[in-house]
Amino acid sequence: MNKAVWKKTRKDAERFLALVVFLFLTPLSHATELPEFYRGVRAQAMGGTAVSVADDNDAVFYNPAGLAYQKDLQFHIFNPKTDGSNDLRLFYDPLVLLDPKKKVDTSGLSLATSQKYFDKNIYFNGTVFPSILFPNFTIGYLYSLNVYANAQNLALPSIRLRYLLDKGVVSGFGFETRGIKKLHYMRWGLGVKYISRTGYDGTIPVTRLATADMAYIKSLRAGPASGFGFTFGIQYELTLDRRNSIILGSAWQDIGDVQFGGRLTQGTPPPIYNNLAAGGSFVHKFNISPKAKNNIRLTGEMRHLMQSGIDPRLKMHFGTELQVGWFAFQMGLNQTSITGGLNIDFLSM
Repeated sequence: MNKAVWKKTRKDAERFLALVVFLFLTPLSHATELPEFYRGVRAQAMGGTAVSVADDNDAVFYNPAGLAYQKDLQFHIFNPKTDGSNDLRLFYDPLVLLDPKKKVDTSGLSLATSQKYFDKNIYFNGTVFPSILFPNFTIGYLYSLNVYANAQNLALPSIRLRYLLDKGVVSGFGFETRGIKKLHYMRWGLGVKYISRTGYDGTIPVTRLATADMAYIKSLRAGPASGFGFTFGIQYELTLDRRNSIILGSAWQDIGDVQFGGRLTQGTPPPIYNNLAAGGSFVHKFNISPKAKNNIRLTGEMRHLMQSGIDPRLKMHFGTELQVGWFAFQMGLNQTSITGGLNIDFLSM
């Protein structure tokens, strides 16, 4: 390459890098994290990436094709997952009113009290999924609680409230076939869920909350009502050599949305909206032994591809995982938020 071409190529690369940095450092105006029905610990630590790297029990939610990796019988009896926002300390006032087990006497939410919620993202999610993992198949019972509050627009103040309680059975299977070429592998998977949901997800004017009585608060809750959901996923692995491979993945979660109680039924809980995701990962093995676990993964994907009218950066996820023996270190970029995690495999010690 001559000197003139090199300078032009380098200049173009610098401009591209500057554009990428600008996109991810520019604040997201009034943007909140896009909701996910299930949030696995490993996926969240890797920036929300999962479709091309899912190979554990959480694959039944993210990409059932990853269940094809499983060849042993495993029991996951107690595996709680919790996460929340820094503004969670402000959570109590409006959201506790949606909990049918709480005995709260209220005469309404004052405008002065509600002002502390503006520009705050109050979020909490707690999930338990005890399950049994067979070769290529898993089944378990899901119990999940999700609460969220966000207020914007001081001129016409309103609060977005979400309270969702989900309970039900989730199962799935995955299998592997040969790909188009030698040392290429295609994995397919299907996940099925039967969920009972109670809750509310909507926007309420602050002026309405200020005059709300307990009858109105109770009327916001809908359910319980039940519904079926299906998730289909694929992974395609291209083996480059004995140490390196590329995995492409895609999954359509909750195809066509999971409706509760029927589309024509009044007063039903909000649906589980479908989520189409696609991505890829690069895997480098430090040791070529079949039983060796030393490797590094670099992955990226786009989620919520069926949604329109939202900031494209909210759909972007990037992550990496370094696995050395019993330890796995994860880092990622989840919709412009930096994530990280550490996993220790005690059973292998």
